[in-house]
This record gives sequence, structure tokens and C-alpha cells, in this order.
Amino acid sequence: MTDPLARLSAALAGRYTVERELGQGGMATVYLAHDVKHDRQVAIKVLNPELAAVLGVERFLAEIKVTANLRHPNLLPLFDSGEVLVEHSERSEGPRSFLYYVMPYIEGPTLRVRLDAASQLPVDEVVRLIGVLANALDYAHAQNIVHRDLKPENILLQSGQPVIADFGIALAVAEAGGERVTQTGLSLGTPLYMSPEQATGERSVDARADQYALGAIAYEMLTGEPPHTGATARVIISRLMTETPRPIRSARPEVPAGVDTAVQRALAKAPADRWAGCGEFARALATREERIPPPPETVADRNRGWLGFIAAGIAVVAIVTAVIFWRPARSSAPPAGNASVAVLPFSDLSPDRTNEYFGDGIAETLISALGNVPGLDVAARTSAFSFRGKNVDVREIGTSLGVSTVLEGSVQRAGDKLRITAQLVKAADGVSLWSETFDRSTTDIFAVQDEVARAVIAALRGRVLARTVRGEAAATRDPEAYDLYLQGRFYQAKRTTIDVERAIGLFQQALARDSLFVQAWTGLADAYIVLAFYSNVPSVATLAQARTAADRALAIDPDFGAAVTSRAYLLLLQDWDLPKADSAFRRAIQLSPGYVNAHKWYADVLNAAGQTDQALASFTRALQLDPLSAITNANLGGIFLARGDTAQALVSMQKALALDPTLPLALRTIARMYFARGDTAAFFAAQERLAANSTRAGASADVLRRAWQSGGHDAVCRKQIEAFSAGKLWFERADW
Repeated sequence: MTDPLARLSAALAGRYTVERELGQGGMATVYLAHDVKHDRQVAIKVLNPELAAVLGVERFLAEIKVTANLRHPNLLPLFDSGEVLVEHSERSEGPRSFLYYVMPYIEGPTLRVRLDAASQLPVDEVVRLIGVLANALDYAHAQNIVHRDLKPENILLQSGQPVIADFGIALAVAEAGGERVTQTGLSLGTPLYMSPEQATGERSVDARADQYALGAIAYEMLTGEPPHTGATARVIISRLMTETPRPIRSARPEVPAGVDTAVQRALAKAPADRWAGCGEFARALATREERIPPPPETVADRNRGWLGFIAAGIAVVAIVTAVIFWRPARSSAPPAGNASVAVLPFSDLSPDRTNEYFGDGIAETLISALGNVPGLDVAARTSAFSFRGKNVDVREIGTSLGVSTVLEGSVQRAGDKLRITAQLVKAADGVSLWSETFDRSTTDIFAVQDEVARAVIAALRGRVLARTVRGEAAATRDPEAYDLYLQGRFYQAKRTTIDVERAIGLFQQALARDSLFVQAWTGLADAYIVLAFYSNVPSVATLAQARTAADRALAIDPDFGAAVTSRAYLLLLQDWDLPKADSAFRRAIQLSPGYVNAHKWYADVLNAAGQTDQALASFTRALQLDPLSAITNANLGGIFLARGDTAQALVSMQKALALDPTLPLALRTIARMYFARGDTAAFFAAQERLAANSTRAGASADVLRRAWQSGGHDAVCRKQIEAFSAGKLWFERADW
């Protein structure tokens, strides 16, 4: 009997009839059951095996009984708890035991479900909910019981009234497990709502930790996201310890200033700087006064060195406190229907016209954010940006890119003032579906991008998928680091050696300000990869730098698709390990199915492995995502050439050169094709253009001499041979 539900049912037979699994969390699996003796439905929570294994059973059951004496209408009571032995499996040496506890079954949704549906809640509702929760917390705190793991997932909404579940369970785990919990790397608390003192592993956590969590929940109810976000628990904890949450009013200006101030005080880094109790926090929230006096003298004022000390040790703390309760937020279910959008580069309307990179960055960030929405097809950057500055009808754009809608906009920056306009247009008839103007300060750029992305999704799908959108723009909260990153992406896209080197410097400056900026690490890795190809000879040292940057990105977020893609490509370029590269690319595509580079670079792996049919399919998919990409058309032509289909190869190369007449890869390849056909005039025309745009001439010196002898073109050939002799031009080693 290997099915956990069946084993549990058999073990509890006669007392509880276990019906089905309700869900899983970091600490327990929850089952719906029927209490046979009392004829009522209950929820049975079974501790996960890795947690139960380190707990002293008798100590845990003794500690959990303390919470059974709590009696409050907004605290979910504890009915029962115990240990049951279950039939062992063939792979275990003896019978296993389950630690469980039983609570009432509440049919209402959790606060998490409410937030997923609405993102931001009305201020009045937030004040009401926090007031009720604060009252329940104060009651428990008066009994010297601290929750330690308060979060939207364990706040149930019963007829609109909040009920807190799992009260004291985290404390019971900590007390029962003692040092064994810490030694296994388990940390009690959820990073998104964890107080700084919990993050540092302090065992003497008091009621002020619950107040911090309540403040974090209020912050999310008002803004749509927790005060500190990140791709991994480590990133979140680092930001928790080193950053101050951005003001609520920067994301939602209509929130009263007093509400913002009250929440920010509940989120103070030092416990002594918070409110005296949860009730006082709730009362301050309810007054909504414009000015709320701070504590007479804050701990931060008395001890400025505390935060610096914590920041210095955060890497160690983050590793030690690997959080078992952390799970990435699940995306909302894919909405019905098929939607597609192209995001054009936002026009620069600033007085000095020096913010083109900023408009590109806004658009690119929106492309990445919208690309995370299930069921929404988003045109790739290269194709969408090919319409920059062109007076092209939106219907033509829709046809060229195969999208049903187009998002266009503009940016204006003057000092610290920022104006962003955005408009979503139907490609079929040019009718505007949505438009809005955002006037903000430059420090609010992250909030504006979130607003635009949510509004676009709402217009496309009829509902806001806030938790799906969130993440890409939130990779850093440092506006200057973000600005440097946008400039880096702008120059990287130009793909010339001098511009890519400039991009590398900008990425490095961004990372000097925020070393956990995963997109900047990935951009740096890709820039080094591009630089290796644009140098005279692919540099071993440059590829090693790319690998270091990709590894840093993956250390921050192992599931960041772009970083997984970069690392996978380096398995080909550096190691020539085709099986590992193949496996890595499959994972990258699973993580980011709409990421063009994943399909394009995977095709290189497949081609190297001799799987030309699969390589063709992968390049074709890349071209579907990015139809106006010159490099992708050239790559596709290379596959046709490898398959012996010279006619299709020539069509692809000519299309690539129509999109970018200076593309070295296309010029080198088409020159080879012209030489093979005996068309020396076309060969030398391609060679001349190639020499003007690349230090890699493509043809060998011997090939040039043969072509020269057969077709003349003395000036062109002499010029290239002289450049080669002077060390200014590099020829292919292989003779054609």
C-alpha cells in the first residue's frame, strides 16, 4: 500500500474517514475527512516526512496542545492531534509514522485566493480585515503564543470574516525540533512575510514578528505585492535585510498617507521600532491621519550599525535558513481563448531626445512580463522593434508579426519626472482597446510597468492576472541599477563589438549597485557570448566570463529561463557536450517556451548532433516567434544549406540581408554560395560588404586568389589580402 491517502485512511479508520487531498504546503499535506464520532467535516494536516523526521514526537504533541486552549472566534481551533503508525513500503526498513493535527474544515476561500482574484483590495476592506486579525493576534499574544508563520494562505475567509489557521504550529515545530530543525536547514516562516529577526535565525521571536507579518499582508492587500519580492528565498531574504519597502502611495496614490505610514512602521527592521502591539497598529491604520508620530527614539537611530552588520552577513544567513515553507507563487490558470500582442519600442519624447534606451527598456520589460502569461503569445523584441521610427499602418504590423493587438507608447523624462503613455490597438481595424497616461517620478518606474502590464492583460483577457505578471520588472528595486541595465540592453542589441563592450560595462555597473539583479547577470553572460563571436577568434577567456555570469544568475534563480538558456549554450560552445546541452535546452524551453534564443540556440545543438530535421523545426519555431529577425533567418538558411537545399538557403539568406544588409553571418554564407555557383561578381560584392562590416572575411586567402584569377575584381581582392597581411582581417581557416 503505497498511496499516502490510502495508508492514512487505513491508519485512522474508525475515527476519521479520509475523503480526499485538499492541498500541499511546505510544512504539511491537508486532507478533507469526516469525524465519525462527532459527525462533522474536518481538515487533517499531516506533517511532511522530512519535517516529522527531525521532531521529537512526544515533545511536538505536548507543545501543540498549548494552542488547543486558545478560544477566539477568529482563531481556528485545534480538535485533535496524534501520531499513527502506517504500513511500511518495500523500500523502508520498518513502519512509518505520521504526525497529524485536526482542525475544523472551512469551506470559504483563503485570503490568497481573494488576492489572486483582485490583486489590490479597497482601503476600507483592508482596514476592516487588519482590525479583526489584530484583535485575534493580541488575544493569542496575551497567552504568550506567537503564530510565527502568518500569511494569506493560512487566513481563511468565512462569510467575509477572517479566521487564522495553524496558530502556534510553527512554534510547536520549533520547540519540539530544537537544534535539529536548524541543523537540517529548515527555517520557520515564509520569506515574503518573514520578519528580519526570523530571517537571522533568532529563537527568541516574540509578538512583534507577527506584527511584521500582519504589516506585510496589509502591504500586499494595498499594493498587489508583498513588501519584498524575488525569484528565490535567498533573494527575498537579502532584500528584506537590506532594503526599505517602497512607499505604498508610489504604487497606489489614492491610499491615505497615514495608512502608508502606519504599515511602514509595522515593517520596521528592528522590533522595537514597530507598534507596541497589533491592536495599536490596527487603530493607527483606521485613523488614516496624514501624520502619525514615530516612536520617540528609534532603535535604528540608536544603533545604525545593526543593519550594516546584517547586510554583511546576509549571504551566510540566506544559505543557513533555506526555507522549507517557500514555494514559488503558482500562476493563475490560463484564461480561455487565444490572444497575441506585439509591444513596439516606446517613442522618446523627452526634450533632449537622449532616452531612446529607456523607451526600449520599458517595452522590453513589458515583453518579458507579458511573455509569462499563459495563453498569451508575445512577438519577440527583434521583430517588434524592426518597426521603430517607421510610419507603418497597425494592420500591416499585425499581419507581418501574426498578432491580433499592438501595444505602442511613448516616454518623457525631465529630471526626476516621468510620463508614460500607452495604447493597446486592435491590429485588424486600428480600434483602440485601452489607453492611459501615467505621470510618476522616475523612482516609480517599477510600479508603472506593473500597472501597464496588468491593464494590457485585463484588456486582452477580461481579468487581471497580477501574480503572473509580477516578477520580471521586480528583479531590482534600485532605479539607478535598472536604468544602467536598460542602457546595457540597448547597446547589446546593436551587436557591434564596440557597442557590446559598452553594454558589458553598463551591466557591470548595474551589478555593482545590486549584485542580486538576475537579469543583469544574464545580460552580461549573453553580451560575452556575442562578443566572443564578434571577435577575430572566439575567445576562451570571453566564454569563461560568460559562464561565470550565467552561473551567478542561476545561483540567484535556478529557474530563470534566459539564464538556463545561456548556460545551456555554453555547454555547446565551451564543452561540446551535446547530451548535456540537449537536456539543458529542453529544460530552458519548458521554463520559457516563448524565449527566442532558447529555440534558436537549441537548433545549433541539434544541427551539431546531425539532427537536421529537428534543428529545422527548432529554427522554424524561433522564426514564428521572431519573424523579422535577420540572424534567425540566416540561421535557418544555414540549416537548409546543411541539408543540401541551396535554393531555400539562398532565399533565407537574401531575406536576412534584406532585414540587415550588414549581417556578417549572412554575408559570409551567401558569399560561399555565390563562389560555389561560379558567380564571382556576386561573390566579390558580398565579400566587399563583409569586409566593411566584420573583421572575419569568410573566404580564405587562397579562395580569394582563385576567385580573383577567374573573375578579376583586382581592387577588392588586393584590398582584402593587404588587410589580412596587416593583421586587420581574419580569414576562415578551412579552404572551400
